[in-house]
Amino acid sequence: MFSLKFITQIIIAVILSSAAFHAHAEALNNENFVIIKDKKIILEIADTEPKRAQGLMYRDELEKNNGMIFIFERPQRVNFWMKNVKIPLDIIFIRNDRAVNIYRNVSPCRSDYCEIYPSETITDYAIELNSGFCDTNNIKIGEKIKLNFNIQEYFKKIKKEVKINEIKFKAS
Repeated sequence: MFSLKFITQIIIAVILSSAAFHAHAEALNNENFVIIKDKKIILEIADTEPKRAQGLMYRDELEKNNGMIFIFERPQRVNFWMKNVKIPLDIIFIRNDRAVNIYRNVSPCRSDYCEIYPSETITDYAIELNSGFCDTNNIKIGEKIKLNFNIQEYFKKIKKEVKINEIKFKAS
């Protein structure tokens, strides 16, 4: 039979493994990311007007498979530009978790007049990524964008806050 010491060691190993697994799972759940064509993209969130206006301006680089998600309070048409952005980007506009418009290899703007990149249709959110991501991964219009749980919950919270504010506005 097994000794008490051996059984105790097994129990301790199982407990430590379980704790390590849960810590790793918790760390993954705390990341904000999307999955596009089986590629995990770690995202910064731009969810307020000042954060959306700042976007990725003044950045010297963006790590591989990283980007920024621009979350809007309600579906709408939006315009992006590259004023003060130092790195070329791909921009994906998304509606109902599908790419509805893609701008590839958008160059930084180094003048006072900068080209505008419109969503061309109503969009729920947009994602900016390193230039070339869409070409390298063959991302096309209609591509499914899978939001992780954190970002899904974020959307629910924002939509709930918007509804509460609309009710308050109508009541005043």
